Amino acid sequence: MRPILVPNIIAILQVILVLPLSYLLTRLTIILAKKVNFFSHPNPIVESHKKPIAFGGGVAIGLSLIIFLLINAVIFKYSELFIIILLSVMAAGLMDDIYKLSPVKKLLLQAVASLPFLIFFTNASAFMLFIYLLIILTAQNSWNLIDIMDGLLTGIATVIFLSAGVIISGIAGLLHLSELSFAIAFSLLGFWFLNKSPAKIFLGETGSLLLGSFYAYLVIMTSQINMVTAGFLLLLGSIPFFELIFLIIERTSKGIPFYQGSPDHFALRMLHNGFTVPAINKKVIIICAFYSSITVLLSLISNHYFTLGICLLFDLIFGVIGFYYFNSLPAREMPK
Repeated sequence: MRPILVPNIIAILQVILVLPLSYLLTRLTIILAKKVNFFSHPNPIVESHKKPIAFGGGVAIGLSLIIFLLINAVIFKYSELFIIILLSVMAAGLMDDIYKLSPVKKLLLQAVASLPFLIFFTNASAFMLFIYLLIILTAQNSWNLIDIMDGLLTGIATVIFLSAGVIISGIAGLLHLSELSFAIAFSLLGFWFLNKSPAKIFLGETGSLLLGSFYAYLVIMTSQINMVTAGFLLLLGSIPFFELIFLIIERTSKGIPFYQGSPDHFALRMLHNGFTVPAINKKVIIICAFYSSITVLLSLISNHYFTLGICLLFDLIFGVIGFYYFNSLPAREMPK
């Protein structure tokens, strides 16, 4: 079993303090959203969304991370560059939240927002840059698709970033990324208190884009040091990836473009078949925590391709079972 590098007590306290900071910034964001009329209005696809909810939760999370990085600028590796790429992603998300971009424009904007990361944090061939960009765009959109219900993405992302922080903590040269992962998780916990059902604020495109992007960045930066560890990190994101694949298959089978909204999300199928929003959150997050715990444990016991293969096999079995289960739950009819 490989060792876990333990950060000093000051670093731990700084990470923990991100939680109340995120909570306060989220409170301020709600107040500001009401003043400027920045709301997510009822979505006919989501039957639980019946009234306008404040938008911009991603801004609160992003600002809490910027403050964390500024405080740690002296000792945190590449702090200034992280802030630049964070701001570029936040700007792209805000533009989408405000202007409701078409799928093509949204994809192009996501690609442009990823350029600062690709420029500053990768040194690869044109082919590998394309692969990296594909990973980023896939993560961004899968995390965006699962943000369909009060608290759902927030809960899943908290588990994923906490788990990622543990997995990479024992890899030489990645302790700063481990601390950043924990900081993201604690900022999500602070936000969760106001995003849980019934939500007072939504993440918006700004939040889902930010979280999906930084998850992909962790995978890519880790892959440049330890490919096996990057594989374990990639498997942590199985639930958002499952949502993406599930929606592509279901919508394509119905003759709907995979990027077009529909009530086929697995969480919405559960909602339509009698589950409450809190019950859905509880069940999905328990599954996410269970699977993430196994992934973390296997990665710590043996950081080897064989162990990664076992984890992948376990992931595929659960994915197939999940697909047939959610496919058996009838989706709500598309609103006219």
